[in-house]
Amino acid sequence: DAIGTPGERFNPLGEFAAAGVPVTLSSDAPVAEPLPLQAIQTAVTRTTARGHRLGADSLRISVEQALAGHTLAGAWALGREDDLGSITAGKRADFVVLGDDPLDVPAEAIQDIPVVSTWVGGQRVHQLEGAGE
Repeated sequence: DAIGTPGERFNPLGEFAAAGVPVTLSSDAPVAEPLPLQAIQTAVTRTTARGHRLGADSLRISVEQALAGHTLAGAWALGREDDLGSITAGKRADFVVLGDDPLDVPAEAIQDIPVVSTWVGGQRVHQLEGAGE
């Protein structure tokens, strides 16, 4: 309720995408916790942490668009698509292994997908406790 009517149109990613504007997503680290799955879910559902739905469906983006916004589109916006943003021979090999496919879970459950492992420069830097090697 505190957001009010002006907040309904906050960050209209769907309209940007429909107009051909490249959509990139990120965290506000160190201002906020870097929670990319939560950011992806929010971009797809436009639902706040308190359950308030922001605006019309035209303001949302698809899961595919949100995933691209956190990966290759972000690298492209930085001019670093040659070494970041996708799993391709010759690139840095920064990636995560997820416990579920974000395309196969309900949009409202994306933020709950476990991160099984995190890799930076081809080296595993995080492994979920109890997950197999």
